Amino acid sequence: MTELSKLVRTSTGWKWLVDGKPFIAYGGELHNSSASNLNYMEEKVWPYVKDLNLNTLLVPIYWEKLEPDEGNFDFSLLEGIISQARDNNMKLILLWFGLWKNGISSYTPKWVKTDTTRFWRAKDMYGKSMDVISPLCEEAINADKKTFEKFVTKVKEIDENNQTVIGIQVQNEIGLLGSDRDYSETAESIYQKEIPDDLAKLYNVSGNYDEAFGSNAPEYFMAYAYAQAVNQIAEAGKKIYKIPYFVNSWIEKYPWRPGVHPSGGPVAKFIPLWQKIAPEIDAVLPDIYVSDFNGVANEFAMYNNPLLIPEHRRDVQNISNVFYAIGKYQALCFAPFGIEDFLKDPESLTGIASPAVMKTLAIDTSAWEFTNTSEYLKKSYEILQGAQTLIEKCREENKVYSFMRMNEHERGSIIETEEYDIKIAYHPTTKTAPKSSGIILQTAKNEFYIIGTSFSYSFLSKKNRSYQVGILDYEEGNFIDGKWVGERTLNGDERYFMRIDMPQIQRVELYQYG
Repeated sequence: MTELSKLVRTSTGWKWLVDGKPFIAYGGELHNSSASNLNYMEEKVWPYVKDLNLNTLLVPIYWEKLEPDEGNFDFSLLEGIISQARDNNMKLILLWFGLWKNGISSYTPKWVKTDTTRFWRAKDMYGKSMDVISPLCEEAINADKKTFEKFVTKVKEIDENNQTVIGIQVQNEIGLLGSDRDYSETAESIYQKEIPDDLAKLYNVSGNYDEAFGSNAPEYFMAYAYAQAVNQIAEAGKKIYKIPYFVNSWIEKYPWRPGVHPSGGPVAKFIPLWQKIAPEIDAVLPDIYVSDFNGVANEFAMYNNPLLIPEHRRDVQNISNVFYAIGKYQALCFAPFGIEDFLKDPESLTGIASPAVMKTLAIDTSAWEFTNTSEYLKKSYEILQGAQTLIEKCREENKVYSFMRMNEHERGSIIETEEYDIKIAYHPTTKTAPKSSGIILQTAKNEFYIIGTSFSYSFLSKKNRSYQVGILDYEEGNFIDGKWVGERTLNGDERYFMRIDMPQIQRVELYQYG
């Protein structure tokens, strides 16, 4: 039997083992509705993603489609998507759109939506019912859990020996929108009681929620409720099929008050809470549409949390974040959102990219642009997948160096190695090209592989050293089946001004003289 997908902690960081080998998901996430019809997938998705050098597609699975009538299950969509992925040689991360998606309960079946007694809603501070089923509603959690068990059982049944499905995201961007907490009768009763022991021990506090957490109490209350609910669902799935299970976060884009962003969602500050209260969740993942990639990645890589990025902005300027994600943060997944758009005519697209929708989601419209993105993303994925074995080897030897232009004021940086300093000069960021970003791999005292886009570089002697630095060999190339295949040898004018524009790998061999 094929070894199951799993995340493992090593001395140098996290690894994702798929088919028993280290794996990084160079992926893309589909639009929310694309996977609701197999013909649409065949005509509007697969032809537009298979040429982007993806190895993984992130695809929604919908409760309303899986169980249209209570107790009656339709697995045709799930089976079809897995079959299509195999035909296209693609791994899948399945996104369970169950009780909660983006802070509301829009993907629940009709029989759940209409039974507001059994599946009761959260209420705001004015007592108004909200468009979200409360995470304190045990009937709803149990109903979702039963369906999730059927879903996971079917995945195991049809895919355990193939391992097309390598991970499952449980719900999507959960949290309460429109209120800082649930004010329903049940919620109010729990809120006024002594906080649970595991929460008290985690934060070394006591009393009821107000006494323990002060003005932040509503958000802690909701975070605990959602973490408990999601853990029950994930635990049920993991007992059946033990592959990685994730939650993703609608991050705090600026210091909002809870309720304006999904209150209680798995934002970075609540990672310790999720690790304690929801131990069946293997990682908390950020959806990154802001420009401060480094700040968000750093937050979510803390607390021994593996970094996977299931949704990333689409603009060409920031697509080079993939190099910094892999080099600096050892990211195990990088996936721009709406990936099926990238090779389509922008004039043919409608809906989600409208300014009104972007405003509601607090996303800068520039994050949604994808002009020129496909060519840079495709080449970046090709390069990084080819070099993965070497990256892993250099990481074990602590010989991976990364850089990225953080803002428009930065001109460059110095990478310090034992024998040399490497001067990086950032190219100006334009509307049609990405910002400077890259990875340097040192494979020997005098040998380096330079990977990335939009920068120039040179090698310097160490300070207070008398030797000069010369170049023995300088070439373009690629890794094919893990082996370096040199292409154009660079000399003359190219050697005087070493640079990378389009994503590329260059190999440099140095010597010392003087």
